[in-house]
Amino acid sequence: MRPSQDHRTTAPHHAVIVLGASNVVRTLGTAYCAAKAALPEPLDFLVAAGHGRSYGQESSYFGRVLPGIRDCGLWSSVANLAPRSVTALITDVGNDLAYGVPPETIEAWVDECVRRLAEFQGTTILTQLPLASLRNVGPWRFRIFQRLIFPRATFTLADVLRDVAEVNERLRAIASRHGALLMEPADDWYGLDPIHIRLSRATEAWRTLWSAARSARDPSSIDGLWTRWRTHRALRRARPLQQVRHGRDERCAQPALHLDDGSRVWSF
Repeated sequence: MRPSQDHRTTAPHHAVIVLGASNVVRTLGTAYCAAKAALPEPLDFLVAAGHGRSYGQESSYFGRVLPGIRDCGLWSSVANLAPRSVTALITDVGNDLAYGVPPETIEAWVDECVRRLAEFQGTTILTQLPLASLRNVGPWRFRIFQRLIFPRATFTLADVLRDVAEVNERLRAIASRHGALLMEPADDWYGLDPIHIRLSRATEAWRTLWSAARSARDPSSIDGLWTRWRTHRALRRARPLQQVRHGRDERCAQPALHLDDGSRVWSF
């Protein structure tokens, strides 16, 4: 694997687009390996994710600031690539609730992303928020979870359940409007943490999500644990097109990585 400064494409690849937040970051290697097993190769693997990532506004996590997903450089990059086909997955849309963004605004932001993806005439997979998992959270576990992950938030468990249910209804409407595939996360993907997929379930989760794509093959031949871990380490080193770290603006030409299998990784 090596960094690249080249934007040009010698032959059209299959573009795989992943939009999300911490669930994507935590299981990025597994997400890539499952996509490689399920979808035509080689891939242009384009990721806009990050801990606490927002879909419509800047977000900050331990001194690292990233633009909102709808405003990042992914969109123009995909258009310039002119890929052979596109498979996209949108997940982790719940962070904005913790930032106090109302469900109708989240709907507008996600709708804009899905509409842009629909212009590429590929397959878009949209995941709902894990309402079933959140319903299993008792008051004491919710308070611990809130203090650890969203210490400044003032919402109650009742607020969360109400807003998550409303966002899921709005996601259902978005999928219907644009012909996206709506996926409901399985309750057993989650453990004590009700919003982050357990690492032991990551392979099952990503295999299930990518298998929904129209162009998917049988993803049973996903790489082993050691390969997924090495891939995860490599992909986490991919620097995004634009970020601010500790007050300093940083930029990195894309694609950020060329992989040995001929695929390329783009980070935003």
